Amino acid sequence: MTATRQEVMTNYECEIMPGVSTQEEVDTLMIYHAVEVASNGINVHIYSQDTDVLLLALRRTPLLGNHSALIMGTSERRRKVFLQPIYDKLGPEKSAALINWHALTGCDTTGHIQGKGKKGCFATFLKASPTILIALAGLGEGDEPSEKVIHGCEEFLCSLSCPSGVHIGQANMLRWFLFKQLKDEQGVDELPPTQGAWIQHIRRAHVQANIWHQDMVLKPTCLDPLTLGWRNLDKKLLTVLSQVAPAPVLVLQLVRCNCEKSKCSRRCSCRGNNVVCTELCKCGGEGDSCTNITPPMIGEDLEDD
Repeated sequence: MTATRQEVMTNYECEIMPGVSTQEEVDTLMIYHAVEVASNGINVHIYSQDTDVLLLALRRTPLLGNHSALIMGTSERRRKVFLQPIYDKLGPEKSAALINWHALTGCDTTGHIQGKGKKGCFATFLKASPTILIALAGLGEGDEPSEKVIHGCEEFLCSLSCPSGVHIGQANMLRWFLFKQLKDEQGVDELPPTQGAWIQHIRRAHVQANIWHQDMVLKPTCLDPLTLGWRNLDKKLLTVLSQVAPAPVLVLQLVRCNCEKSKCSRRCSCRGNNVVCTELCKCGGEGDSCTNITPPMIGEDLEDD
């Protein structure tokens, strides 16, 4: 089958929908026509090296048939990848969510997550809860991502940075937890993005997922990227990093100590500034590891402690 802007031609007898699709992406156009051909009982083999096409086709495996495959590689390294075994191994829920996972963790139009490769992101995806899978599958549906989709995607993104054995599904709480673990030589740039930054990232992923979501639509509609994580500067699209401050001003101005074994005695920076230790401090502001949890009395000599 060959599709142009004017017509669709085929050298095989099969029924195809009249009219020319306005799909702008070749990836979705290939899937649209592949499903058409498969509906005629014909085995479909798609020639493509693109990850996007593989994941789009995997989601449509029930429509493409048991013997559908992608032909990947070139020359002697060319191989045939059958979709049904992969679909069966992942299951329908993960197969449906995987293409949107691709948008969320970095594709051609969305930013990749610093320090998080696709292999590690995929390993986390395989362990994702049903709630997260439902949220990922729902990305791209509607004009804007729903609150449930945003929360589920945020939880998944947080899971990429959670230490082993720790489960924190909210970005601000995760940053707070990791902030307290920072070493003296580490700065806040070691922390994962803020909740505001994640939300804008999710909204940008929603734009791409919406395009992929319409791969079965002859004449799809496009969302306005300027309302979903993008801004216009000199006729160029730039990302909206965040629309909220990374932390309250008072929090940014807090003093915190790095005491571990001294129990915040004489050299404690909090004590030196006449403030009690808090959860931000290395000591955690807890009685068993800190003696600076009670505000000093006026006139008290700190050196006598």
